[in-house]
Amino acid sequence: MHQCDELLRACGVVGVGARRLTDTEASAFVARVVERFRPTKMSGHLAIGDDSALLATDAFEFRLGAALTEEPVRVFFDQEGPNRRSVVELDDGRRLGEVMEESFGMEYFVADVSASFLISVNWYAIEFAGAALELRARLLREGR
Repeated sequence: MHQCDELLRACGVVGVGARRLTDTEASAFVARVVERFRPTKMSGHLAIGDDSALLATDAFEFRLGAALTEEPVRVFFDQEGPNRRSVVELDDGRRLGEVMEESFGMEYFVADVSASFLISVNWYAIEFAGAALELRARLLREGR
């Protein structure tokens, strides 16, 4: 199953509003995020690399939403496979963990609509860059 379809399915199950961006919107958004943060791995085990901070995926993936606001977030995937140009916008970032708990395991990037932050989630590590560094600090402070 296409990761975008799986994410939309999971949103429906947990009752989170979501939409798939058009190919044009998605391409422009991903290009803006990539230009700003310059992720080191856009396929395989996704990674941001430089100027990012880490947390363990096992301990924090489903808790990410606790650090986010009710503002929309955009999720995108491996940029070399069939999920290229696929971006899903969730209406409420706080619900991201619930959505990911309901979906099959996947690696993904998360950014806010204004691209002020980027988070990459792979099987081993979650990387935080930009304004997401404060989100990481919040997760650690609150013991979540």
